Amino acid sequence: LTDNSSLFQFLQLDYIQSTDEQIYTALSNTFLHNMDYAKEINSACKDANVNPYYVVARIIQEQGTKGGSTWKMESKGVTYYNLFNIGASGNSQTEIWNNALATAKDRGWTSISASIKGGISTLNSYINAGQNTQYLNKFDVEPYAGTYSRQYMQNIEAPKNEASKMYSCMTNAGLLNQKLNFI
Repeated sequence: LTDNSSLFQFLQLDYIQSTDEQIYTALSNTFLHNMDYAKEINSACKDANVNPYYVVARIIQEQGTKGGSTWKMESKGVTYYNLFNIGASGNSQTEIWNNALATAKDRGWTSISASIKGGISTLNSYINAGQNTQYLNKFDVEPYAGTYSRQYMQNIEAPKNEASKMYSCMTNAGLLNQKLNFI
């Protein structure tokens, strides 16, 4: 397993015991490299029983390491956050941005903390519907809630790319020697 990070797209996404410092390290070289954000992510993941390295990998997949155009958006003097690009779809950059903003407004994501908790809740809705690997987030082939009806994103390379990011974070945290469940 240590030679093939793409296998991690099949890792079950339950919470993996982690310290805030490990999550802080996983956020290195990103726009969220801050101990408060690390604590927020780790705490929210523990409460939701979601792997925090999956969350970090998903944020990096969606926003890059410097933060994309939808992580922080201004509208009528209010700042909204959409770290996971939830609702960010459309046929043009403007439409994608407007839809991401509308989702953040609708869900009240006026802080990074609210976006983290709300985003993890959305991710958890996939996990609880049986799509509990990165692969199944993208390719809904499990019969629990109906096959082929839910996909988190359109990017066909996302499960492999996120798996690589998650593998790297978990390797750096020294977590590959514990029991891991692959589906």
